[in-house]
Amino acid sequence: MISPTVGRVVWYWPEPHPVEQPWAALVAYVHDARCINIGGFDRNGVPFSRTSVQLLQDDDVPRGGCCTWMPYQKGQAAKTEALEAEAEQRALPKLGRPKKKSAPIDAAPAMFKCAACGERFGSEKSDAQCPSCGSFSTDVLPPEGDGPQPEIGT
Repeated sequence: MISPTVGRVVWYWPEPHPVEQPWAALVAYVHDARCINIGGFDRNGVPFSRTSVQLLQDDDVPRGGCCTWMPYQKGQAAKTEALEAEAEQRALPKLGRPKKKSAPIDAAPAMFKCAACGERFGSEKSDAQCPSCGSFSTDVLPPEGDGPQPEIGT
């Protein structure tokens, strides 16, 4: 079932005049999934409005003048339903798996040692520039607390 919303285009089939083609209409107000107010144009381009018009959904039986979704809209709704069902099926086997741990958002910046002047500094960039001498020639220091830290020579 397609949920009607204000501004969507529908086809209006007027009664009691049988017509070869529907009239173009816009949803102006939604009472519920099967009852809408519309405004549109007849086959001569003359504006019209109707209130409490039946919006046919699925296998509804028309009563009097009624509205229908265009074939394109029905096709798009069917494709969306199929994709949602497929995505749900793919997600089911993954529900029992543990999630991968991601890096903490507030992780400390990487630590570097300048190869030119020996200055130690932190930076969030991978191409860290020494704040003391401006050199880009740096060594990455291992994170603190991850076992013994090797000595880095100058």
